Amino acid sequence: MLDRLIQANPDFKSPDGHMFYARALEELGDTDAAFEEYRVLAGYYPGVEAKCRYALLLKQRGQNDEARELFNEIVLSARKFRRFYKGDDKRWVELARENLTQASE
Repeated sequence: MLDRLIQANPDFKSPDGHMFYARALEELGDTDAAFEEYRVLAGYYPGVEAKCRYALLLKQRGQNDEARELFNEIVLSARKFRRFYKGDDKRWVELARENLTQASE
């Protein structure tokens, strides 16, 4: 259904719609397509969820250096802009922090 919606409205841009699509692909087990969607989303999605999800897929693929770089970027950004990270973003920042800790063990 989402594929048909995208096909019918190729010029419509929605960060939340794009995130929904990427998450649906991941849930359906199409991690290659989800990986590509998260890669694009990581560059413009508000908040850190897309970047963290992309880093998790990088890690899953064995691209640990790239994943660690993104996790570190998320954590550093959270330190710098601490007051802006609330709600769901805090959860993703904590997940990034946990993955950095695991990577250094």
